[in-house]
Amino acid sequence: MTSRFVLGILSVLLLQQQTLPPLRVSGNTTTIELSPVLVAANGIYPGPVTVTNGGIPNIMDGTADIATNAETQLLRQSVDDPNLRVIFTVAESFYRIVGKKSAGISKVADLKGKRITVPRNTSAAYFLAKMLATIDQLSGGRLIVGVGGGWMTEEFAALGTSFPARGKVSDESLRLMRETWSQTTVSFSGHYTSFQDMQVSPLPAQPHLPIWVGGVSPRARRRAAELGDGWHATSLTPEAFREGANHLRALWQKNNRTGAPILSLRAPLFIEGVSQDVLTYAPRPGRDLLRGDVPTLTSRLRAYQEAGVQHFVFELSMQSFDSSARTMDTFINKIKPNLNG
Repeated sequence: MTSRFVLGILSVLLLQQQTLPPLRVSGNTTTIELSPVLVAANGIYPGPVTVTNGGIPNIMDGTADIATNAETQLLRQSVDDPNLRVIFTVAESFYRIVGKKSAGISKVADLKGKRITVPRNTSAAYFLAKMLATIDQLSGGRLIVGVGGGWMTEEFAALGTSFPARGKVSDESLRLMRETWSQTTVSFSGHYTSFQDMQVSPLPAQPHLPIWVGGVSPRARRRAAELGDGWHATSLTPEAFREGANHLRALWQKNNRTGAPILSLRAPLFIEGVSQDVLTYAPRPGRDLLRGDVPTLTSRLRAYQEAGVQHFVFELSMQSFDSSARTMDTFINKIKPNLNG
């Protein structure tokens, strides 16, 4: 395996071809781990290398020079110790692979033929919740979180995850997010994710971060009624949207929710004589619902308003930048003034 690394001061010393002292690395010795630090230490560093079980604390007590797989430890302890530094590496290599030695995995070759997966108690949902809370803080409380369970089976197959289980994963992820947005110390026990006394910061600027659930299926509306604040449909007729909105309101009451859900719709907007497509997609139902001249589109949008749509997202992805600007300018000046609100 060929790798190229830029490893802070070590690369400088290598260029000077100095005789290097022993390098002490602290990491997890109960597993086999392939990471840039360890590859560089074992394959590039010309001096002797010892790897002992530990992490960032070993740097702080002087028993190690470098720690690997220690990003979380660094975040927790760098505040109290200004001497800690992050050494970034650039590698043509896997970032990290971890396997159990007790399962007979003691070297990289032992991984051949085995499935590599993510440990159960780690969760992309937790890190996504942290990112979204940070965005809400930076934006002054203007974030709306849009979520969807996914529809492309090929994406799930590429990741080796279950397409039928996506609904259960989505529901648990939303519950986890709600927990991490409401308190600074969180414990969560779920089927896919579990952790104890996780410290959370920052919290969102909004006391209640709004979640709009995308989808046109009954299950998407059920998810919106149970865990969300709004429903974001795609390319439905006014009649179908009205039916879905009535279904959502019934589920909303069934779940004893207060207030009312936000009702949102996305559809391509094409104004004849103004808009110009530069891309073509395979025909899909609903893509021509908002295509026509100004009077036709004005009437159509009024029908959507009467069906309950409160928020529109106009898709302009098939138009050029110039066409998109013309389309929106025409909408603002010739269509929007004739709509309700």
